[in-house]
Amino acid sequence: MNEFLTGLSSGQPLIWAVFVLGVMAVVAVSLTLFWGGFFRLAAALRGLSRRPAAEGDDVLP
Repeated sequence: MNEFLTGLSSGQPLIWAVFVLGVMAVVAVSLTLFWGGFFRLAAALRGLSRRPAAEGDDVLP
């Protein structure tokens, strides 16, 4: 793997740049999906642990 990266970066700078951009895009999408799912799960679990609001409790005076 190290020889592949060394050869790619020294021989073909355009391909290397596209490879780096692709890796960054995959990481960004993966992290977005992970944290989106995490926060949805946390909100769902938090909603399960709350008691239902009594009639009129959610209305501001």
